[in-house]
Amino acid sequence: MKPNNLHIISILLLTAFATKVHSQNIPGFPFDPYPILKTWTYDDLIKEKGDGKEIIDTLAGQAYLAGIRYPDTWFDRTGNLEFYFTGEKVSRILFRHFHPVRPLTQEQTDLIKRDTAARNAYTREVLKLDSLRRDSIEREITVILGPSYTSGRTNPADKKARFSATWINRGYSCVYKDYIDYGDIIFTLMAAPSWISGEFDAPGNTELIQKNRIVTKKLSCTCSLLAQPADTGRLVFQNVLLLLEFANGSRFLEMIPDLPASYLPVIQYDDMTGDGTPDIWISIPTDPGCSVTRQYIYTIPFREPVLVFNSNDMLPSALRFTEGKQISALMPDGTVHQVVVPASSTAASVFNAAGKPSFTDNITPAGFTSFTPNLRNRDGSVDFTGRITMKPENQALPDYGCLEILYHFATGGWEVQEINYPCNTAR
Repeated sequence: MKPNNLHIISILLLTAFATKVHSQNIPGFPFDPYPILKTWTYDDLIKEKGDGKEIIDTLAGQAYLAGIRYPDTWFDRTGNLEFYFTGEKVSRILFRHFHPVRPLTQEQTDLIKRDTAARNAYTREVLKLDSLRRDSIEREITVILGPSYTSGRTNPADKKARFSATWINRGYSCVYKDYIDYGDIIFTLMAAPSWISGEFDAPGNTELIQKNRIVTKKLSCTCSLLAQPADTGRLVFQNVLLLLEFANGSRFLEMIPDLPASYLPVIQYDDMTGDGTPDIWISIPTDPGCSVTRQYIYTIPFREPVLVFNSNDMLPSALRFTEGKQISALMPDGTVHQVVVPASSTAASVFNAAGKPSFTDNITPAGFTSFTPNLRNRDGSVDFTGRITMKPENQALPDYGCLEILYHFATGGWEVQEINYPCNTAR
């Protein structure tokens, strides 16, 4: 066979089956799988999505409704979106997209059949295009969920799937599997590993929220964020736990201390203490809108996690308007910070001409409305700026603005450097 015939087949395949490789910035999937997997039932699905095609399966010879299928398009790929049930509850979501059909003329088909070189060229190009499609999907999901926990060729025992990648983040597991004719994106909730109940006496209903690997020259470990659902609601947690599993076999489980009812937590990693080892930074919302959070930072220089920033110790226990147009911020250790109230601020309306406050009840901050890192110090450590609102428990009273707290890194942790009132524009 002439070399130019091989080149022609290559061009035909590339132009016929090429798909968009580079994704646009996608903030999320077409919907959030987490609340659906946590709360939706059959009735919720029908109400939101309408009637779809029923997926019927059999159990012990009896047919039953396993799920419902809808046509859909994800990442510019058409396919089927399927919701599967355990009882009445949605327990698994699957999007299946089909690889494009590879049309060939009869002449090209005959050429591939009789010429080994042409057949090998065709196979190479098909695998290359399949790989491009697979890599594109993996990148799309990584934009949403961050780096995958696992990624690579499937186990030889899985004869149908050629590639698999797994993400565990945002409260659920996402698995992408690439097959010869189609690809699956599968969402499920993840239970915490069963051995933690026996080894650490953790609650049996604990869920796996997020799982990542930390690999440096000094250490290698798997870091998991776990949470125990509260009885008050299926989207609310009563306990949040940190699980570390090191390559040498050592394991540590830490429960976030004195945590109020919370919502979906988030974990990230960075060296904030300047010791060259990634620290574990956990942000936990305490309201449904995730506008107020508690912050916790663990260090792991010697493997065992050490809590070096604890919101319970770093938030004021009470805020109180005092004479002289000031705010008194009482810290848990008994330290008191006096904050001057600017004349143009919202809080200035609390004081009369003599500087005496008309509102004297204590205000207890629920958490941070923002908590941001500042520029690194010379030793590589990071200071933080936390913002808290002065909202009385009595909802009829106004929001008196906010306070900004600068946390400066000192040996072994952070300390309050100053508290000020930056929001000095009256509302």
